[in-house]
Order: sequence, then C-alpha cells, then structure tokens
Amino acid sequence: MLGQKVCRQFARTGNCKYKGCKLAHVVDKDGQHNQKSGGASNDVSSSNSETEFRKWRNNIPLEPKSARALGRNLAVFFQESERLIKIDANLMQDVISCLSKEGGLKRIRELIEQEFHNMSTAVKASLFETQILPFFQSISHPDVLASLVLEQSVGTIYNIIFGINGRRAIPLFSCILDVLTAASKCEETTVAYLERSLVVFSRMLESNSTAFVQESLIPLAKGFEEVFIAIYESNGQGPLYEAREYLERIQQCLAIGSSLPAVYPASKIVKEKPAVAFVISREPPGGRHDNDHADICNIKIMPTFQEIMSSRTEYLPVKDPMQWCIPGLDGLLDKNFRLLREDTIGQLRDAIQPELQKLLTSNVSTPKNEKQHQLRTYIYDTARVVNLSFDKLSGLSFEVQFPQPPNVHKMAANKRQEWWQISKRLQADALVCLADSQGCITFCTTVGSEKGRKPGEQKREPDGLWKNEKTAAVFLRLVEQDDESIQHILNNYRVYTPPTFSLVEFPGVLLPSFQPTLLALQSMKKTRNLPFSEFLAPSDPNVCGSVGVPPPIYALKPGFSFKLRCLMNDNADLELKPGQPFDIDKLQKNSSLDRAQAVALVNTLQRRIGLIQGPPGTGKSYTGVSLVKVLVTNRNGADIGPVICVCYTNHALDQLLEDLLESGITSQIIRIGSQSKSEKLEPFNLRVVAGNLEKTRKERRGRYELGRRLDEFETDYDGLFPKLRTTNSGIAIKIHLKMNYIHHHEQLFGVDVDGFQKAGSSNPQTIIRQWLRSGQHSNGNPRHLELLQTANIYQLSMEEREALHRHWVEEIRDDLHAQTQQLFSDYYTTKLEFDSIRDELDLRCLRKADVIGVTTTGLARNLNLLRRVRPKVVLCEEAGEVLEAHILTSLLPSIEHVILIGDHLQLRPQIQNYELSRENRRGEQYSLDMSLFERLVEPGSDTAIHLPYSTLETQRRMHPSIAQLVRDTLYPQLKDSPNVFEYPRVSGMLKRLFWLDHKSAEADTSNVDAMATSHWNDHEIDMAAALANHLIKQGVYKSGDIAILTPYLGQLHRLRRHLSTSFAVVLGERDQDDLEKAGFGDNDDTQTNTPIAKATLLKTLRIATIDNFQGEEAKVVVISLVRSNEQNKCGFLRTSNRINVLLSRAKHGMYIIGNSATSSHVPMWARVIEILRGSGSFGNILQLQCPRHPEFPIEVSEPDHFLQYSPEGGCDLRCINRLPCGHACVQKCHSELLHNAVYCPEPCLRPRKGCDHLCLKRCGDPCPAKCNFPVFKAERVLPCGHLEPNLPCWQDQDLSSVRCHKAVEKVVPVCKHQVVVYCYIDVSLADYKCKIQCSADLPCGHTCKRQCQAKNVEGNFLRVPTHAKPAVMDKVPALHVMLLVMSTAAIRDVGTNVGSHVHPVQKRSACLHVHTVHVPCLVLPLVTTYRVLSAARRSYPAVCGNAEIGSHEVDFILGQLYKDINLDENPCIFPRCGHFLTMESMDAQMDIKRYYVVDANEKPVAIATSSEPFSMKDIKTCAICRGSLRDVSRYGRQVRRALLDESTKKFILYVNHEYVPLAQDVPRQIKLLQDKPGDATTRTFSLDSPINIGGTPENQIRTMLNLLNKQDRTRWSNIIRLRDRIGSYLRKVGEEEQPFNRVRFMVEIARKRRGATGTFSFDETILHTKGFHLALALIVRLDIALLADFLSLRRGANHVPINSELILDFQSNRNACDILVKSATASHRIPQQVEGHIFLAQLYALEQSHCRSPKIALDFLTKAHAALDVARGLCTAHRNQTKGLSDEIDATERMLRGSTFYTAVTTEERLEVISAMAREFSGTGHWYYCQNGHPFTIGECGMGMEMAICPECHAPVGGNNHQHAAGVSHATDLDQTLRDLRIG
Repeated sequence: MLGQKVCRQFARTGNCKYKGCKLAHVVDKDGQHNQKSGGASNDVSSSNSETEFRKWRNNIPLEPKSARALGRNLAVFFQESERLIKIDANLMQDVISCLSKEGGLKRIRELIEQEFHNMSTAVKASLFETQILPFFQSISHPDVLASLVLEQSVGTIYNIIFGINGRRAIPLFSCILDVLTAASKCEETTVAYLERSLVVFSRMLESNSTAFVQESLIPLAKGFEEVFIAIYESNGQGPLYEAREYLERIQQCLAIGSSLPAVYPASKIVKEKPAVAFVISREPPGGRHDNDHADICNIKIMPTFQEIMSSRTEYLPVKDPMQWCIPGLDGLLDKNFRLLREDTIGQLRDAIQPELQKLLTSNVSTPKNEKQHQLRTYIYDTARVVNLSFDKLSGLSFEVQFPQPPNVHKMAANKRQEWWQISKRLQADALVCLADSQGCITFCTTVGSEKGRKPGEQKREPDGLWKNEKTAAVFLRLVEQDDESIQHILNNYRVYTPPTFSLVEFPGVLLPSFQPTLLALQSMKKTRNLPFSEFLAPSDPNVCGSVGVPPPIYALKPGFSFKLRCLMNDNADLELKPGQPFDIDKLQKNSSLDRAQAVALVNTLQRRIGLIQGPPGTGKSYTGVSLVKVLVTNRNGADIGPVICVCYTNHALDQLLEDLLESGITSQIIRIGSQSKSEKLEPFNLRVVAGNLEKTRKERRGRYELGRRLDEFETDYDGLFPKLRTTNSGIAIKIHLKMNYIHHHEQLFGVDVDGFQKAGSSNPQTIIRQWLRSGQHSNGNPRHLELLQTANIYQLSMEEREALHRHWVEEIRDDLHAQTQQLFSDYYTTKLEFDSIRDELDLRCLRKADVIGVTTTGLARNLNLLRRVRPKVVLCEEAGEVLEAHILTSLLPSIEHVILIGDHLQLRPQIQNYELSRENRRGEQYSLDMSLFERLVEPGSDTAIHLPYSTLETQRRMHPSIAQLVRDTLYPQLKDSPNVFEYPRVSGMLKRLFWLDHKSAEADTSNVDAMATSHWNDHEIDMAAALANHLIKQGVYKSGDIAILTPYLGQLHRLRRHLSTSFAVVLGERDQDDLEKAGFGDNDDTQTNTPIAKATLLKTLRIATIDNFQGEEAKVVVISLVRSNEQNKCGFLRTSNRINVLLSRAKHGMYIIGNSATSSHVPMWARVIEILRGSGSFGNILQLQCPRHPEFPIEVSEPDHFLQYSPEGGCDLRCINRLPCGHACVQKCHSELLHNAVYCPEPCLRPRKGCDHLCLKRCGDPCPAKCNFPVFKAERVLPCGHLEPNLPCWQDQDLSSVRCHKAVEKVVPVCKHQVVVYCYIDVSLADYKCKIQCSADLPCGHTCKRQCQAKNVEGNFLRVPTHAKPAVMDKVPALHVMLLVMSTAAIRDVGTNVGSHVHPVQKRSACLHVHTVHVPCLVLPLVTTYRVLSAARRSYPAVCGNAEIGSHEVDFILGQLYKDINLDENPCIFPRCGHFLTMESMDAQMDIKRYYVVDANEKPVAIATSSEPFSMKDIKTCAICRGSLRDVSRYGRQVRRALLDESTKKFILYVNHEYVPLAQDVPRQIKLLQDKPGDATTRTFSLDSPINIGGTPENQIRTMLNLLNKQDRTRWSNIIRLRDRIGSYLRKVGEEEQPFNRVRFMVEIARKRRGATGTFSFDETILHTKGFHLALALIVRLDIALLADFLSLRRGANHVPINSELILDFQSNRNACDILVKSATASHRIPQQVEGHIFLAQLYALEQSHCRSPKIALDFLTKAHAALDVARGLCTAHRNQTKGLSDEIDATERMLRGSTFYTAVTTEERLEVISAMAREFSGTGHWYYCQNGHPFTIGECGMGMEMAICPECHAPVGGNNHQHAAGVSHATDLDQTLRDLRIG
C-alpha cells in the first residue's frame, strides 16, 4: 500500500528535531535513513534535493526584463530541471510551475530563440543533446503530461514554444531535423531523439488551436516522416511504434496523407471475398427531430421534447457492417451508441410520451402506472418548484412539491412514513423527469437528505415525502447542468403562483448504469483512438475470414521475453519469447495448470487480442489469475504499467481481486468504485488509499485557494437567493428603476415639482400598489412598451400600468437569472479545477498500483483519469456476458494487449429492450445482446472476421453424470477431472441426478397485478421447498451448499417468501435489484413464526434466478422450471445459453422439477430428457434414501410425502441413538445435526460444582449458575457474628456473599446520628444517606424537618435512569441545598412489589397406578407382541400353546429344540425379532467371556478389565435374520460400551479435524495484522486519559477493541472472529465435555439418587487432553499477538499526551501459561510445554517494556530468561517433537534484548508440522492404538524417529527404525471413520 510522506531531516541526518513530527521516520535494511514513500514523494534520490531545487530556482529571474542571460549555464539549468522532476511529485510540480511563470518562460525563450541558422551541424547536435533534449525530457515526462494540476502550466509552455504563427517552433524543429538527418540511423539514441521530438511536436500542435492552419509546419512534418522512413529502412522492425503513433497524430492534425510503413507485419487475412447478402435500403440518420443527427457526438444523451413526440422510427444500425451508413471504426461506434441508447433511453422516451401527450391536450388525469410499456413509471401531478438550494460541493439543487398520492394522504404520519419507505419511491439517485404543458422536458435525479443543503441552513430531515399529510417534497438535481436546463428551473421558481408540471419517476433506472458508457462512446468517436480497430472494425467491409493476431507491441521490443518462473512449482526459470518455439510440456508438468490452461495462457500472452473460452467449471478465473500473475511479474521488463481488470458486476470484480490477494500475487491493488461488498478489499479502495496520501505544496495551495473561491460562490448565492424570491417586491422595483429608469423612479419615489414628498413613501410596495390601482380603465389597446417607457407614469391607464409593471418585474427576473447563470458557470469551472486536485492524488495512487480493478461503468465514468495512467493491458472476465459497448469503452488509447475470458455458449449480455435481442426474430438483425467476445469467436456469418481463441477442456466442478448433460449437447471435448469422480453421494437421496416430472399447471397471469410480468408455479414452490428442507435436515451441507434456481422473478419472489420462514435465505445483489425493479418488494415477506429449526440449524439457503447465478456453483442444486401450460410455451429456457448455465451449476447433485412436455420440443431439452431417461433419472416419483437405514425405500411425488415418509430427513423408524446427555431420543430417525438439537425433557442429571444437590431443571435446560437448594445449619455463624441457620446452598458455600438482615444500631460518622439499619449496611460509605430528621437550626429560626441526607451531599447528583415498574416508585421532594439535588426516586420493596416472572411448567401426562411391560408371544407370526400389566405378568405367567414353537431349534451346538429345554436350568432369551436361543447359546454368540469373568459354570461373576476399543460393528446380531440384539438387557453393558467408544472416537476426530484449520489460520491472520498500516488507528492514543489493560484476557481484548474501533473497525475484525472460533473449540474439547466424563456424571447422579455411600472413581488416563492443550496454546498465542499489536500501535503514535498513562497487568495471561505448562507436563506433551514457556517469556517482555518500576522490570526480565532456558532445554532434549520452536525462542530473546519489539515467528518447519497433521487427520492412515487402547498418530509421538510413549497413558508405543512397540495395533476403524467423514 501507499505510504505517507518522508521526513527529509530524518532522511538526511537520522534525527528529527520536531516534536510530534507527522512524517515517516524509517530506517532501511542497510541502516541508512531513507524511505520509499508512495505519498506525494517518490524515491528520495538525494538527501538535499530541496536545497538543490532552491539553488536551481535562483537561476529564474524575479524581474525578467532586467535579467541577464545564463549563457553556457543554460545547459546545466535544463539538465538540473530534468533531474529534479524525476525525484518526486512535489519537485515535479514546483519545477514545471516555475518554468511556466514569467521568469521561467524567459529561460525557455533564451533557449529556443537562439540563432540556429548560423550554427554548424556539430554545434546543433551538441546544443540539442545538452540543452534542447533535457528541456524536452522535462516538459514531456509522462507524469508531467498526465498531471491534472499542471495542465494549464504545461499548456503555457507549449504555447511559448509555438510562438505567434509558429515563429519559434519552425526554427527550433528545423534545427532538430538537421540533427536527426545527420545522425546515424542505426543507433538507438537516434530513435529516442526522434521519439522525444515527436512527442513535443505533437503536444505543441494539440495545445495550439491555430496550429492546424499553419502551412509552414507541413515541411517539418514531412521532414520527420523522411527521418522515420530512413530509420525504419536501416533498423527494420525497431522500436518505432510510439514514434509512428505520434507522427500519425501530427499528420492527422495537419491534414497530411500518411505513407508510413508498418512498424510490425500486418495481420494475415486467410480469405477475402465480397459479402453475399441482400442489402436493404435504410433511411440514414438525421432530420427526424432536433436530436437526430448523423454524428453521434451531436446527440444528447437524454431525449428531447421533439424526439419524444416524434412519430418516426429511430435509425438503428443492424449488425451487418455492409448495411452501416458509416463504415469502419466510426460505424462500429455509431452502431453501439445508437443501439445502447435505444435500449436505455428509448424506454424512457416511450414511457414519457403518453404523459406528455396528456399535458399537451386535455390535461385530464389518467390512471397512474398504467402498464402500456415495458418500463414502469410513477407519475405525480401538479408538482411545482418551491425552493432552490446551492452547495459548494454539489452545486444547484431544487425542491419540488406535489400532492400526496390519493391512497396516502389520509394515512397517519407513521403509516405515511412506512408507505414511502417500503415502496422505495423517490429514493436517492432515482431518475425522474419534469414535463410541463409547454413541451419542456427536464431530467433530474433525486438528492439525499443531506445533499444540496447550504451551510447555515437548517438541517433537512429525510421526511419531506411523508411529513405533511397533504403534500410531499423531494430535492432534485439536474442531469445535464447546461444553461438551458438551469434557466428552465429558474423560470419555474416563483414565490407567487409558480407553474405546475408532472413529475415522472422511473423506478429501478439508474443513470450511472448507462450515461458514462454513452458519453465515453461519443468521446471515442471524437478522438478516433480505439486500439485494435483493424480487427474490431476493418475499414473494408468486404474483409472476412480467419485473421492472424500478432503479439502485443510491448512484447516485440528487443530482448523482451515473458518470465514464467512465477508459475513453476520447482521455481525453475522458463521464458516465453513471442513468435519462438516454447516447451508447453515443461510448463504443464511443473505448474498447477492443466494442458488446456497452459496452452491458453501461452497463446494469450502472444496475441494482442487474447480470447479464452472456458466451459463451466474449467477454471476460467484461475487461468485469469495466472495471467495477471505473469503480467505483474513482467511489469518492469516491458513497462506494462498497471493491469486493468474489468468486470461487468461488482460481485465478479470483488471475487477476482480477492483471488489475486489470496494467491499472494501482489498487494498493490486499487479497487475503483464504492459499491464493493468485500471487507478484504476495503483497505484497497481508491478513496481509502488516496485519503492517506500526502498532498504536494502546489496541491495544498490550490485546494485552499479553490476552496476559498467555492465558499465565495456560496456567499454570492446567499446574496442572490433572497432577490430571486422577491423579484416583484417594491424594494426590488425601486432599485431597478433607480438604476435603469431614473425618470420613473423620480415620478414614483422622488419629490414633485412643488417640493412635496409622496405620501407613504417609506414603503415602496405601498406606493406601487397605490399607483397600480389609481389608473383609469381604458377601452382601447395599451400603447407599446417603448412609448410607455417615456410617458408620465401617472398619465397611463390601468392596463398600461400593469403591462409596464410586468415589464419591470421581467427585467428584474432576467437580470437576476443572468447573474445566477454566470455564478453557476463560474462555479462549475472552479469545481472542475477543485476536483482535478483530487484526481491528481488518485492518479498518483493508480500509477503505483500493479492491478486496477474497476467495473465497466466505473471505467467509463473515470475514463479521463485512467487514460492518464496509460495502462497497456486490460483483462475482462465473463466477457461473454458484457455488452460490446462496455468492452469498447475499456479499450483505452494506450492499451496494447486485451484479454477476454468468457464463454459465448453461456449467458449473453442482459438488455432491457427485447426488440433488440437475438432471441427475438425481429431483434436478431440488431443482436445487441451479442458480446464482442462472441462476435470475434463465433460471429455467425461468413462475412465477418474470425479471431483465433483457446478453449479450456477439463472441468473440475460437476460430477461426470451431470457434466454429461452439457458434454453431449454443447461441449464434445469437455473432460472430467479425476477429483469429480470422488464426489460423495447426495445424502438423503437415492440418485444424485433426477428430473421429477409433473403435470401441475403454472399460475394464471392474465390478471393485471404486480406479478403479471412474471410466472410462478405453486406446486414447484412447495416441492422445491420440501426437497431443500429434506436435504438440509441431513446435517451434511453447510451454508451455501444448497441452491434453488429458477428462471422467473415471480417464482423467486414466492420462493423467498416461502423459505424465509424456515431458513436464512440469501439473494444475490443483482437478483435483489431485479426484484425491486419488477416491483417485488420484501415488505410482504413473512419474517415471524419462524420454527425452532431456523435457530438451531441456521443454514443459509441460496436462491437465485438463472441469469444471476452464472459463475457460481453449489454442491446440490434444485431447479424449478416453472412453465407448465397447455400451449407448451417454454419461455426463457428455450435458448441453449440459459439451459447450459442451468445444468452446469451443481457439483454433487442436481434435481430438476418441471413439466417435460412443456420443454421437450426444444432440441437441447429433448436431448437432456433422452439422456436422463436412458440412465433411469427421469420419472414422476423421486426416491429418497435414509443414510442410517438404506434398505428401506422411500418414494415421494408430492410435497406432503416428505413429512409423511421422511419427517426428520431420515425414515419413519424411531431414532436408536442416545442424546448427548445420555438419555434416549424419542424422535424419528434423523441426522446427527438434528439429533444434537433435540431438547431433552428428562430430569437433569448434571452434577453441580461445590455440592451434591440435584439440579431441579429439565435436562435440556441450562443449569442455574447458583444452587438455591435450602441448607439448614442451626449453628451457622456469619462473619458479622450473627446466626443464620437457613441459607441457600450457594451462600452456604461462601458466607462472605451473605447480607445479614439483622437490625442493629450504628452511628453515622458525618452527622453523628444513631440509626437502626440492617447489619450489612456500611454507614461510613460515601454514598450512604442518613434518613434521620435533621433538626438543625435554619437561618429563619425554625428547626429543619427534612431528612439528614441533604447534609451529607458533596458535589452534584446525577439523574440515574431506573427500570422499575411505576407501581413500585415513590417520589421524594428535593431539598433546598444549593440546588444540588434535582430529583430523586426511591424503590420500595422491589422483591415483593415487582411481578413474578416464573416460567410456566408443563404438566406431564402419566398414570401413577398402571405400569405396562412388553411380553413376547411365541405364536406365529413371531413379531407379534402383547401389552399386559406388569402386575398381571407377575401373577399370571404368559404361556404359549402353539405346538409348532416347540420344534424351534434353540441351541445350534447341541441341536436342541425348544420343547427339550428345561427353562429353569437353561432359560431362553427372546429378542425383538422373535428368533430366540438359549442363554448359553446367546452368551457364546455375544462372546460374553470377552467382557465378563465367568465361573466354572460359565456364569458371569465380575466385569473384565478390557481396554481394547470396539464399535457397534463388533456387537453381534441375530444369527438367523441379522436383526439387532441391542434391546436385550443382558448385553446392555456391551452395547453401552460400544456406544461410548463410538462417541470417544468421534470426539478424537473432532479434536483433530477442527484444530488443523485453526492452527493454519492463526499465523496467517497474525501476518496480515502485522502487515496492516496503523496510520488511522494511531489517533486512538491521542486521548488525554489513562489506558488500563488488565483483568481476564477477554476483558483485555474488549478494552483494546473498544479503543481501536473508534478509528478503525476493520483492523481486528477478522482476527477477533478467529479468536471466537478458538474459544468455542476450547470449550468443546474440555475434560467435562468428553464422553467418559459425561458417563461419570450420570453415574454420580444415579448414586446420589440411590443414596449410595463412598466415592466413585475411574481411570482418568482414558480422557483425551490433547485438544485442550492445542486450543489453549492457540488462544494464548493469539492474545499475545493482539497485545503486541496494540502496544506497537501506541509506540508508533505521533502524539501521545503526557497524561495518557498505559497500565498493564498480564497476570491472568501468565496464569493461563502456567496452566498450559502444568497440564502439558502431566500429559507429557512436549510442544505445548515449550510453547507455554515461550508465551510466558513474551508476556514478561511486553509488560517489562512498559513497567514503571525498574525493580519489577528487572524481575520480569529474569523470569523471562528462566522460562526461555527451560524451553530451550526441552527443545534440545526433544528435537523432533519441537521442530520450528527454536526460532521462536530466538525471536523472544531478541525481544528481551530490545532489538525487536514483537515478531510472530512461524517457521517452515512449524508449517510443515501442521500440514503433516492435516494429512494425518484427513484420512490418509497413520492411526494406531497403544496397548491400553488410546489412539494416536505418528506425528504426535515421533514414533518413526525416537523412543516414544503414548500421549495419553505414557505406555511405550515405538522406537527407532519405524518400529512400534508390542501391543500397538493399527486403528483401521478410525481410518475408515475418517474416510467416511471426508475431513479436509
């Protein structure tokens, strides 16, 4: 980024004597006091440059007439000027300013008025090299010519060179021609001399308006042409391009025919043939109305009255160049201008015509918003101008008032406000039109509430539209600030009886979206400087066929080649020389580009017009980023300048620039425009960067002077405005008569011949009124004004007096209007100069950038500024979606290389007028929606030019089955990347691709309403919503993974309204704009009654129209086709472009909902349906699949089927998993995400800390912070000595928290009154108020009856707001004690008076007497069960009498039958499936010996101590049907153990999975934080108050963040979000959250309920503490980085007040380090031990640097060194486990020595460790179990390199030579689980 200005004294001496210097003090790497500044200065090339400038300026005389010539010193003078100009912008502006003044012009004349004709050629050559050339170099420096603030000075210099009629220029350039003619044509210096001379000659002609008529200059131009040809013939293709460019300008200016040879070979035309087309005769442009001209430069952008009322059809050029009225470049610009204007302005013209017709005829009101045209309008009748306003920054604005709409004026004020705000009418920058009955048309834009307000004027609230119930008012600003428009507004502004007009609003039409582009096309037509015109618009219309495109001009300079090392993975050198063979295989193999991308990149770099077609998902953006990377890397080698990146939308531009930032290509990026939504790009916005740039002296001076002049304009207007309001007042007429008609003035206001004064002369208005009324009526016609002006005014008739009075008023008004017009004219000239200073700052920033990002409209708006940057490369993404007119305006004159990346088979540019579209048969001849990219790649005609292009071939987005739909229809060469074959199945669905066919008709849009312009289908809305809801319930897809697409805004609107009740619905910016333009407001969207799922799941669901989803993607896409009608009208989706985009957005799965009969007649749809039918992915029934029970099929065809068959996203079975709390889940089968969100209604079993009381809440509710269980202790004594036997548990644990309410007597120290108060009240505190009666003697002699509290008042009371109910308030009168007490309020017995807030408790429906149990019946069918009372079962055993059951085999080993078994000796076990076995057989099958110790009879007698982990897959199933045996109570322990181990594995995987991205993000965010400039935030420390950074780390962060946010809210925004993520992770991986600990809590609760004695314990080594250590280390590291950043910002602050003390207390941070060290030591985690000691040392280092006590600072330093010694010892002993930490120890030691403040160190070794962990945790294996069953990875213990132990239980796990210890086994189950989770 660009920096601030350098301090020259510091740069020169290394010290600065100025206290609080605002300039930059930086020591460079070499220790020199030098700085590179991107502000007003460039590189400081000389430490005494200011002194040298003053010395140089001394040679400029103050009195030019008497000055002596410099003589031989003239050469030194101009050589020094050239050197000074190159130092920085300050000196450049000062040097040119000095040269343009009289003294400087004296030196210039001294140079150019020498007697050249008397000099020899050698003398001329020497003079040219030593004097003329340095002078030319100075005045033609690119920064000088591009400067806006030097424009006038440069023009003055060039005019002096020219002289009168060229008298100075001719001998000067004749001398130069002699030098060039005699010079060697083979030397490079001759070419440089020629080029520099031509630059000055060309600029001189452009600066002088009479130069083109000077025939004496023609021989000079021809002489330069001869020199050019001679050099060309000698050097061949030398670096003559710029010389040719300037020479052609000279010849064009002097109207000389050019015969210059081509500098580079002409493009090869492969074929040429006459066009074969029928040419239709068309009426040429011009003559239809006053705005119809043959030259587009003469056409006004906004339509005129005649144009609107004209009945003749506008001239619209067709796409065929053979039928253009103007061939070549002019014809191309003419076509694009006229068609674009018709597409935008044409709608306005047609919409205004009916209203204007009404005004001109009957003037009868018509119904508002009648839908007669494509464009909606709002019309407000009888509007009038009621106020004028002028602002020095925004100019003229005026207030228009009109009646409230009929449906609004009867509303209440708040309803009116709501109506205007919701309707979004007349919002800021809305386009409106003023039309009156006189045929006057004025276009304006609305102004915000603050714009247009004069200084001193009362602030206008934004309520003018709704404040008054009868009228509404809005401020407007003219679109075209010309004299005619201003005069029209002035004529309509009258205080009395102002004329009325109609105000027409065009909602959704924004002027900036088309006006800048149209103006840019006109400008290009004037200058005719469009590059690549030989390709874009050949002068010969018969030229056609394939054309070869040569390399960019900058790439053809001798010795240049593209360095591609930046793309190589192995960092090898690779060069690309245009026109020479290139090893494409080497680039492909050693870079991340595939074959097609590498070929496209190489081809694009070698073509002036590079075209890349990228089918969906083939990496267009990645290829574009790679191209920018190459261009930025080679910028200096070819003087490319900034790369202009152009996109059509702000969203696409933000994505491109963010990709450039994230790829680390460059940080020198400038983003032009204020519509960016990206926080990352905010620091790179041009306004932000330019705002931090230091202005030069000239700029500061000019801004001050121009600002003062603008203030004067405001003052002048303030004097004119009252006069404009009172043009017919008596005083105005009196002044006017005195100045212009003295005899009339004397007759009215003077003394008569007899010396008498007129009665009432003190009031001119009264005299004039009496004069007007005293005249006699006349029957004849009034005399002419000329006669009335000389007649006696008292001898005039009444009619003549009124006519003369009107004439006076009109003259006054005309005179004031003329003054106002002149004021505005002078203002806009001055404002332009004022803005040019800001543009100069912008220009300096843009020159320093590597990449400039801008939208197409933003580029057109800043065309003049960007032209001065002179970039050579422009890159446009999604070029197939951009109008040709927008691309043409982006081709600046200096562009030598244009890169267009897009796909003409996807969406075409969007236009408004369907009559101009290719999709319309009538509009196909115009094809306005054909992009330039499509026209060059596939023009669609043999009569057009074809340019070569590259196509990307490998798609990385869609699953192959989805890609087949576009491969078999549009892209036969499209290949699939290997990664798309590995996509997982769509969760919850049987097929990933399916067309759900239906016959439900779309809605009838015949009724005229807000929706009639669009279509919708209610069945598809319900079906798409149900399907999306089903997918989200799977718990697999994150925010934005699911998208619903539709072609129609009506469907989009209803989908948003339907889905927003359940999900956080996100619309794209363009979709939101389109909905508002179409009238679909969001005021009717339901935002209430949101179900709990929205709060617990909170998934962002993206819905969009197809046209606004190009370039985006989603994992699963649901498509609603909408159209379903008997006519089979397919609508928008009949074109292959939209179908292509629609079918290519999905990655994993796509589901189409639509009527196939409506689409099957479209060829592409027919082919798609055929493919889907062939794969079985088409039908009227959609098959779902439960991820947990895939064997049960689920079929749906209606929206209600989802609730019926898959209510929770699974199947209809009950959930078999337990809740996280351990209780059983009672809901239907659902995903883990929904499972974790289930509310548990069971009693809470969580243990309380500090006591053994049970929690009284439900399990799903959070436990109260304090235990309120009553505890009685008869002998309990409080600290005050009183007894308190009854206390709640939490107070019993801490008696200091008890407030003793025993009444005691105390003496108030201040007043000595004895009061009775509660024991806990301290009467000695300052805020205690004594309530005893005062009883003091008053001055009056009476005794004070008031409370004593007034006596104790010291200082003022503050009024404190209370939140108690009025019922519990009581008023207390204020005391008369020096008026210190304003008012007081006492709250009595709040605890008893405030209403109860106890939440209602749900009653449970239960029967207290009847208990039921399940009894299996052995009668077939086996699954039948009967429910009987438990008491009945005890009394009446269930007996089955079916004989067939007796033959059932119940012992597979002995082959025994059920009838042969003695159930008392060998009972049977009856599972739910009905296939029963004997207990012995079932025990053997369940491998019960593995889990229990058995006796001799193989009966379980004790629990086996097995630690080998297992899962639910290890639990046996029924040997006959494989049914579950989980419900058999005998084997409950095995099942619960398996569930517990499963939970533990998930916990371990979560710990590892979540840690890696956090660990990778921490160093990245810290690095970004350290790289951020802190100029803005340093102002935080200018407050004159102490800063206390102490308490918990959270309090510290909160304090620092509050301070920084006052100046810069974005600095810590990202890193604070990261800290919150780490904090959440830390809480989730704590010991209390682990599954085993949860079980322990449940056991403890159960023991308490049973009244068991003793304590319960278990082996705590089974707990996994790794996650806690990792998380704690991350959060401590991040906190230290934030503390260091805050302290460094304070150190860098320029002005820190003396009283601004910084108090630091990092004890809580050090405590966290101690916890980390102790816990890691206990767990033998070496890396975290080392980190804990390093963090401790860093905290000591930070705190000791701000410590006030030297003794404490020394103690901190000692402790820090001790901690580092321990850390270094651990690193030495465990090198492999502590990789990268040694560097951090070294950096911390440098902190302690004071050589550095703080630097976050993340070495390559540490990054490799984290990357290795990412690989291990992503399912690549390397997981093992120790002999005790604890899982670990190789990276955790270093097993491959050193003796290792288990991180959890310290058992040996391995040693050297990659050998593991005995008992270690491979954890295949964890590997499989990792692969199933698809982590990473």
